[in-house]
Amino acid sequence: MYCAVYRFQVDERCEEAVRKGDQELLPQMSNIPGFVSHFAVTVSDTEALQIAVFDDEAQANQFEQLALEWIQKSLAPQLGHPYSLPPREVIRGRVTGYTPNTGHPALGSHYRDLRTKP
Repeated sequence: MYCAVYRFQVDERCEEAVRKGDQELLPQMSNIPGFVSHFAVTVSDTEALQIAVFDDEAQANQFEQLALEWIQKSLAPQLGHPYSLPPREVIRGRVTGYTPNTGHPALGSHYRDLRTKP
């Protein structure tokens, strides 16, 4: 598996941006072959991480292009700065360990291994 971690600048509207991504971007992302999981993590009041996991690097690159286009076409016009900025940093790499979600209530059903049917 292959993982890409994107570090973004955010503001108090971060939850709104994540909600919009869940509604608009997640359905497109989950249609990319090899999609495993996606997480949005708020690190602080000004920084968030987006983590996308796919079976291989080519699929992760396909997602990156899709996500950047979505940000420019949908998120940036509606929320403006800082959501119009590119990621501060992108870290890519091979996943060397993975434990699929077993449906633990604290994780929520949204964050499950989407390669398997519920």
